Amino acid sequence: MICFFRVLLLICMTTSLSYAQQDSLLKAPPDSVQNQTVKKKKEKKPILTPYNRNGNSQNWGIRFGAAILPIGNDMALPFLLGVDVGFLKNNSIGIQGFIFYYSGSNDEAHDTAGVARGVGDDHSNFERAILIDYRHYYNFPKLRQKTGICLYTSIIARYGKKSKYEDPLYTRTFVSYKETDYSTALSLGFIYSPPKILSYDFNIGYAYKEADITNVYKEHYRVITDITKPKTFVPRFSLSLYIWLDYGNK
Repeated sequence: MICFFRVLLLICMTTSLSYAQQDSLLKAPPDSVQNQTVKKKKEKKPILTPYNRNGNSQNWGIRFGAAILPIGNDMALPFLLGVDVGFLKNNSIGIQGFIFYYSGSNDEAHDTAGVARGVGDDHSNFERAILIDYRHYYNFPKLRQKTGICLYTSIIARYGKKSKYEDPLYTRTFVSYKETDYSTALSLGFIYSPPKILSYDFNIGYAYKEADITNVYKEHYRVITDITKPKTFVPRFSLSLYIWLDYGNK
């Protein structure tokens, strides 16, 4: 009798263990699923401009531009460096320093005595300026998100100085030229921000310019100082590069 109960108990334990193994096999995923690596899609980096559509952070940018433009015997060297800071979600204000140097000469130049000296008659212009730039960026979210283009209107105040030089060996009239200018410009532009850290900026507009010009020259063996203060409207355009960075929550 005892042996009968022992055999019955052994059968029940074996049956229970068999059902538990089946249940664990049903719940456990196959080895192919466990070992399979799920590839996540790369998240697109947000397009950084001073206009942040979420409004929970502001951005600041480094603006720069430089070039070497050789034209025959002449050469131009423009350089710009500045900083822009975003505020109130869709505005920015920046300050830039600008330098422009131009130098040139002429082939088969003759000096004041009429002697041919080959390449000569050196002349140059040197210009430097400080600009303050306020911008208002427009909220076109689809354009900005799909293309990376952000449109803006800017008001620019500029203070600059300019000087000229001519080789006295080749001129009988020039002595010196100095110019100080003040201008205010209204411009329309856009920033193109691909999904990288570098952005491209272009704007075009008109500026009202006032200048103080002192031109000293010789005429009939006399030195004449001519002072003029012209006021004009002049077109302007700008092309530069940006690096935009996020400086955190407001």
